[in-house]
Amino acid sequence: MEMGRQKQRRKQRKRKQRRRKQRALNAVAAGGVAGAIKDAVQKKSGEIWSSTFKSLQQWHHQQVQRICRVQEEEENIEDEEEEEDEEQETLQEQAENMEDEFEVDPDYLSFLEVTIKHQQELKQMRAAAATAEA
Repeated sequence: MEMGRQKQRRKQRKRKQRRRKQRALNAVAAGGVAGAIKDAVQKKSGEIWSSTFKSLQQWHHQQVQRICRVQEEEENIEDEEEEEDEEQETLQEQAENMEDEFEVDPDYLSFLEVTIKHQQELKQMRAAAATAEA
């Protein structure tokens, strides 16, 4: 009987050992699955952060480019305005110089006055002739 009892005990121990091994394997597998899930989540969150960071970099680059473009346009406008101001100043200076250099002959002015009077007299004569005929 002892033999039967010892045999039973051995079988019980083996079953117990098998259960322990199975539990250990299940724990490792569960830990492996949990670890795999954790790794996948970390990888996915890493990808999300990476893509978010890239998007932020692109957005920042676009903002910097836009600001630089606006500043360049403002500088160009300021340069153009300065050039226009310089041109106006040179034109004014030239006009003043022309006025200083150009003297009007009083005889020429009297000739123009006489010419204008003659033109007005001709218009009046034509108007009077037109009313006399009608």
